[in-house]
Amino acid sequence: MAWNKQKIETKLHEKLKLDFEESPAEADKYFGYYTSARDILIAENIFNDIKVIQKGLSDHGENHIMDVLSNAHKLLGNKIDELDAIWSDPIKPDRQLGCSV
Repeated sequence: MAWNKQKIETKLHEKLKLDFEESPAEADKYFGYYTSARDILIAENIFNDIKVIQKGLSDHGENHIMDVLSNAHKLLGNKIDELDAIWSDPIKPDRQLGCSV
């Protein structure tokens, strides 16, 4: 299965370019982080391995992940334009995610 770039991914790259319009290389760097992580998950078959490890879970193959991204884009609709490309909440993200530093 070949990955088809999703609309939400295109929107993310566009938003990064707006957020970093004075430093386009930064936008490409951050989008590169995302695509590198995504490509590793695909290349190493991590998405499909989820079902092998957790038998009770539904299919998590590439098609499912692309469907999730497509549905997220549809659900967000025009609200996506109000979101930042990179979360910039003043509360430390590690506290909100329950991580300890």
